[in-house]
Amino acid sequence: MKALQNLRRKVGAMIGGFEGGLSARRLKTFQPSRAHVNTLIQAAGADMTARARYLIRNNGYAANAVESWAGNAVGTGIKPSSGIADAVLKDRVQRLWLRWTDESDAEGLTDFYGQQRRAARELFIAGEVFFRIRPRRPEDGLSVPLQLQMLPAEMLPLNHNQQLENGHRIRQGIEFDRIGRRVAYHFLRRHPGDITDPGLAGETVRVTAESVLHIVDPVDAGQLRGVSRFSPALVKLFLLHQYDDAELDRKKVAAMFVGFVRRPERDFDNGGETDDRGEPLLPLEPGQLQILDDGEDITFSTPADVGGNYESFQYRTLLQVAAALGTTRHARAAEAARAARRRSLGCRCARSILNRRRQTMTLDLLQRGREVLAAQGFSALLGAQLQAFEPGRAELSLPVGPQLLQQHGFVHGGVLSYLADNALTYAGGSVLGTDVLTSEFKINYLRPATGEALHAVATVVGAGKTQAVCRCEVYAEADGERKLCAAAQGTIRKMS
Repeated sequence: MKALQNLRRKVGAMIGGFEGGLSARRLKTFQPSRAHVNTLIQAAGADMTARARYLIRNNGYAANAVESWAGNAVGTGIKPSSGIADAVLKDRVQRLWLRWTDESDAEGLTDFYGQQRRAARELFIAGEVFFRIRPRRPEDGLSVPLQLQMLPAEMLPLNHNQQLENGHRIRQGIEFDRIGRRVAYHFLRRHPGDITDPGLAGETVRVTAESVLHIVDPVDAGQLRGVSRFSPALVKLFLLHQYDDAELDRKKVAAMFVGFVRRPERDFDNGGETDDRGEPLLPLEPGQLQILDDGEDITFSTPADVGGNYESFQYRTLLQVAAALGTTRHARAAEAARAARRRSLGCRCARSILNRRRQTMTLDLLQRGREVLAAQGFSALLGAQLQAFEPGRAELSLPVGPQLLQQHGFVHGGVLSYLADNALTYAGGSVLGTDVLTSEFKINYLRPATGEALHAVATVVGAGKTQAVCRCEVYAEADGERKLCAAAQGTIRKMS
């Protein structure tokens, strides 16, 4: 085999053509593995995922990268749009969907859109994530007897490979039939690293493929399992993490030393000030002038500095890490630059940082706004939904059903008034705080409202410390087209 490889190299050297395929002096030691990606993942996948999780827990750059990627991938949640033509049926399905999204998590920790965010994080960290579809019994009291259970990549063992008697094969925990179709997943009953659950260690359970959602982004043909997006950045990020830690520790140690007194060989008495080994100390205070005896001299410590290339080295390394992670390089670079000294940020860099901060604030604000809406019994009765909630702007939507219509088949004016009033209050609350009330508002009906849904978009015209003047436009949506049907303006006041 070795002789054949040597022959190939000699032939390649004579033929030439592709410099990357030659065995010249510069490439003599560049001999990468020819193993298939599945072999490489089985050998190193678990270690890479564990190292990625370590960095996210302990390194600020890694933690921010995964949050940024998840926020850009799913934002506040990927929302489906119903294509049902029947307005009555569409309204019933929409209401049922909204109730199910609040109950979808089998762990009861979040809603369906929160599960999307958790899935995006796992996809970034481990390269894959699993959801088990769990049917429930009618007596469980759910709106829809179905929940989703998220399973991390560690729950499907990479080293589980087996030939079954029925001709099926298990490869990296996935069971395939005779023609290569996925028929089942063999999950561990408990997480292999969770010592709080002592039972069921190492036991697996077979789950049919129809009951499993395997979310993965394969990059090679035939790839079975996911690869952490941290894989090309792990080494650099970890070494940079150690380097920064060592530099911080060096600075701390250097700051502990002030100076040394050099004196001739004779007794030294400074009034009893000694260190823990009994050596005499000469304490210094700000503005102090110390008179020395004949022959005495003070030498101040001058620890070696890291040099002027620390900032540029860190900057370039973080650019490489950001490129490997696929995150916004300007934000990573700006953080490195600001840590050393102020840099002049370009427009694109500043905009990227501001967008990231604004997105984080919007996610928190939207979650709080939805909690407030859920506490409004009347809004829940109508089926109102908060689609957007950010500083200075709010958008509410309402599916239109027959119970909201008046005798001519148009949406009742009171429904339009409610939606405008609530949207105005949300817009004012985005700048004043959520404890607000409507002081006054006026609405103008521009055209009869018909269609499948209403949308109220409210913005802040002006705001002070205790009140805000807001404007709202209400649209009726029919066949994907929105038409303005009402306009309102109101004053929103803080409750206290």
